[in-house]
Amino acid sequence: LVPNFPSPYPETIPFSDYRRALAEMKESYVYLSKERKVILCILYSYGLCNIFINPIFSVIAPYFIKVQLGLSASIYGVAEGIIAAGMILGGVIISRKSQLFPMKKIGKIYGVMVIAVGVMVISSISFIGPWASIVLFTMGGFIIMVTIAISNVVSLTFTQMNIPLHMQGKVSALSTALATISIPPGQLIYGYFIEAGWPLFIILLMTTFMSI
Repeated sequence: LVPNFPSPYPETIPFSDYRRALAEMKESYVYLSKERKVILCILYSYGLCNIFINPIFSVIAPYFIKVQLGLSASIYGVAEGIIAAGMILGGVIISRKSQLFPMKKIGKIYGVMVIAVGVMVISSISFIGPWASIVLFTMGGFIIMVTIAISNVVSLTFTQMNIPLHMQGKVSALSTALATISIPPGQLIYGYFIEAGWPLFIILLMTTFMSI
């Protein structure tokens, strides 16, 4: 028999808690819009990244590799593994060489990300062949993940250093909320593009311009 331990958490969350959370996020937004506009722009960048960059890996990658290129699931798995390794490498780089990435260089980091998306645009050109396409696509994804890992640490450190201690929890909650609610629109938009038959070259080219 499995003992039935009582849960320390209530089964339902009171509506007042939701209202309080929304009020605190609104307070954070008003504070940032008046006192820390740069940090508010950073939070917007998190959301835009989830709308325009995240669907490349969650929506486009499986369709491109398995359907359009006709490669096996094992090749898809290897490509996704290499791309994910970029996040690990980015974390190692920023932990070892953090002095090379001050906040003022974050624009250049995002510039590298845009170039990497451009590499993915080239990978979607059909006449270069499936193996050249998968190599370029994986390389572009790997670089994107490296830049995301580095830029996230740089921007998070900047945010923590420029937000008063009593506001850090509220700003963090707002950041998480913006990043989370921006994921479904990106999935829906890119899923619609693929379902509507848009060429991947056009989708990725549009993503490149939107990333700028």
